[in-house]
Amino acid sequence: MPGSREYLTEADVARREPLWLALSDLFLDTEIQPETFDWIARTAMDVGFSSAETRTILETEVLPALGFNLLSIAGEWAGFDPTFVRERVLLATQRGALSRAMDHVLLTPVRRAVLRRDWVRLEAAMRARSGQ
Repeated sequence: MPGSREYLTEADVARREPLWLALSDLFLDTEIQPETFDWIARTAMDVGFSSAETRTILETEVLPALGFNLLSIAGEWAGFDPTFVRERVLLATQRGALSRAMDHVLLTPVRRAVLRRDWVRLEAAMRARSGQ
């Protein structure tokens, strides 16, 4: 599976876009509702991503692109524009190693919070949908 350090083809982007947009809800400055996790899980499964692939996309593509919203005093809360999400994620996946390393350091608190608070609930929603 192509990751953030590899080239994404148009087919990769087309397949990922619905999941990028769904995962973007984890980076809004709002309380995440249980139905949001179900919607994200359904989206991931509808486009054929496993739990492990979804987590990789969350950590390496969406979090570097949108994680800064959770650090902003006036962060986005109404929902991200799909074009903005696509452009930000593509930009984040194309950055050099130094930029990715800086993002990793700056976003460590966000990464921990999202994985501790949100990933557990999203993974449970994916398990529930798959009947596991």
